[in-house]
Amino acid sequence: MPEMMLLKLSAALHVIGVVIWIGGVAFVTLVLFPMIHEMTDPMEKALLFQRVERRFARIVRVILVVVGLTGLYNLMAKGLYDLMPTAAGFWLDLMIAVFVVYALLIFGLEKALFKRVFKDVKNMNADQIFFRMTVFHWFVLGISLLAVGAGVVGTY
Repeated sequence: MPEMMLLKLSAALHVIGVVIWIGGVAFVTLVLFPMIHEMTDPMEKALLFQRVERRFARIVRVILVVVGLTGLYNLMAKGLYDLMPTAAGFWLDLMIAVFVVYALLIFGLEKALFKRVFKDVKNMNADQIFFRMTVFHWFVLGISLLAVGAGVVGTY
């Protein structure tokens, strides 16, 4: 396969992966959490979230590998790594930082972080727990969308 065609395929897979990944985060933040906040039964809230999160986490693990590999290939093939330490490369640094944070979370740090955030979980009710999770997801969605926007701006 010619190198340009491979680069185009890699870029397409990269963007598709990011759309699925960040789209899923947006769905959880904008659709799932508001639905959970309207529910009254704490067990029902926990079970719904757990079912959606478990399924989405499996998908995201695969997607993160695809996005990481294609991102690395694109970075090397285009020689963009020279931009990273410069102001013009802020978008690369931001995208990589967001990717690294997600990868750390999805591949193990999430449990440690949530254990710290919810260390007093026995004294919290379901509404408090889901409120904290909602705030966390809004923050993560915000930096994710910022990285996507910066990536688009940086490539033009």
